[in-house]
Amino acid sequence: MLPADYRIRLVEPADHRAIIEICELVYPTETPYTLARIKLAEGPILLTHLEGIDEPRCDQPVHLAWRALPGGRHLPVFRSADDGL
Repeated sequence: MLPADYRIRLVEPADHRAIIEICELVYPTETPYTLARIKLAEGPILLTHLEGIDEPRCDQPVHLAWRALPGGRHLPVFRSADDGL
């Protein structure tokens, strides 16, 4: 049961813009991937994967995309802001 003073907060959708703060190529297996700390335009920071960016750099604009996983799940990844948005 919810408390009596509980209110539903409306959240504005994010605009999916962000910049790369730090990134590094990771080699955990035969398939390397790029791990990056991303700062969203709204302020929060998250650790995620970069996709489709051959030479990532700090302060590079990126946007949110979703990689489909088994079982209907999705992984947030970031791609270059120049690839169509």
